[in-house]
Amino acid sequence: MDKADNAMRFVWAARILAIAYAVFLLLFSFDVFEGGGSFWDKLLGFAMHSLPTVAIALLLTISWKRPDYGAISFFLLAVLFTVTFRTYDYPSTFLFLSVPIVLIGALFLVAYLLGRKRGA
Repeated sequence: MDKADNAMRFVWAARILAIAYAVFLLLFSFDVFEGGGSFWDKLLGFAMHSLPTVAIALLLTISWKRPDYGAISFFLLAVLFTVTFRTYDYPSTFLFLSVPIVLIGALFLVAYLLGRKRGA
């Protein structure tokens, strides 16, 4: 197995993890339909709660062919999540919200470094 195969394995691992994480976050958006309020209030709440999922999908689209963009953008998103949602206050929240994004960025970084070493 050469470095190109390893690089693609890391790229696909990052892609799959990003998709799974986006779906995981999207599940939390559906809780707005349990509360009171009009249909439009619930729809607006769903849209607001879905913004992190949209951000991850957008970054994944941008970084699909460029693992270097994926590494940088997902590391920056992890910092943004940590600061915006104050996940540093609670270890379990940090573990479930910030660490997966750091892991996705790390997988993209390893894929980029392996791909760069092979000369591509």
